[in-house]
Amino acid sequence: MKFYLTVLLSAIFFISVSGQQESFKDVDSLMQKLSEATTDTARIILKCKISEACRSNKPDTSFILATEALSQSLGIKFKKGEVHALVALCVLYREKGELPHALELGLKALKISEEERYAYEEIYLSCFR
Repeated sequence: MKFYLTVLLSAIFFISVSGQQESFKDVDSLMQKLSEATTDTARIILKCKISEACRSNKPDTSFILATEALSQSLGIKFKKGEVHALVALCVLYREKGELPHALELGLKALKISEEERYAYEEIYLSCFR
């Protein structure tokens, strides 16, 4: 249990920004997928991925998308989407320098993941591809 907490928090706080800048190229294809998505859950996950992809180049857009994804996830009780959105917001707040709030969001995501018994790889890999 402590191992997963350590790994998740380390991943959240030490992810390389330079590796993520390349994913900005994927925004157009993700936006296309978003326009074609037929389910709310798919739209939520895609918004989280777009948020992560454009966080370095367009942080305001990234914040809006992550906030929308969180709100929609809460509205339909989609826990996996809630975790994805919380992690995206955690990273954004960390980069803004609001570390206490970032940590709070990260711990909330971790708690939900533990309650729902999500595998570490399932959340981590889908959040940071």
